[in-house]
Amino acid sequence: MRRAVPEFSLQKELADPEMHRLMQLPGMRMLDAYRLAHYGDAMRQTARTVEQGVVRFSFSHTNTREEALAAACAVRSLTEE
Repeated sequence: MRRAVPEFSLQKELADPEMHRLMQLPGMRMLDAYRLAHYGDAMRQTARTVEQGVVRFSFSHTNTREEALAAACAVRSLTEE
């Protein structure tokens, strides 16, 4: 896990209610739960770094409902800033 996310802290992540909820899902891998829990953060950071102010989303049949909702929340939070 630390190879993929060097700053990862299991204690910190399990204190996060969303991460804890995701880890309770059957078959959920820790890295996938981490990515989902931090998807909104990543989307906001990406949107801030795009000079044109454009965010492109690409969804497929493999996206989960949680991923789609996280993307929508990230976009909504950008419009409120």
